[in-house]
Amino acid sequence: MPVGLVTGDNFISEDVCFRCICNSSATVPLERSSQFTGRGRNYRPLRKRWRCLVPASGFYEWKTVAGKKHPYSIRAAGDELFGFAGITELWTARAGPVHSVSLITTAPNEVMRDIHDKMPVIVPVVDYRAWLNPTNANAAELKQSNRAYPSELILAHPVSIRVNTPRNDDAELIAPISA
Repeated sequence: MPVGLVTGDNFISEDVCFRCICNSSATVPLERSSQFTGRGRNYRPLRKRWRCLVPASGFYEWKTVAGKKHPYSIRAAGDELFGFAGITELWTARAGPVHSVSLITTAPNEVMRDIHDKMPVIVPVVDYRAWLNPTNANAAELKQSNRAYPSELILAHPVSIRVNTPRNDDAELIAPISA
């Protein structure tokens, strides 16, 4: 899937595999919880030069009500792009290089709490430089970027279940519907 990534001073637009391949027999899920960042063998890249931002205009999350999942569109209140915190790595596979990305998740803010039990880490613009600096090993400063994004800066609304079908790809997918 072609995705734009920001790593340090570079913007990369290429096919990216949204998983982290730790060895030939195991994979790590797309999302990584911020409570674990900086700890353990799988998170060493976070402490080094492998942090990235994944620009996005919004994301979907599903709220479960009476056993049924209802999709929501979440976007910035001012329509600016989000910068999702991620970890990136370049792997060599039999078929050639694989660029993988894992998004980091955190506890939900007030808006998201009613929808889901976690949300992506959205790095505030003022923290971009610190997050992307490959020489920054200041755990306290990096952890500051891994807090829930302020509720007043995001909007969420229910959307059609059409988002559940990958072949649907049009602007109506983010249109609000009645809850």
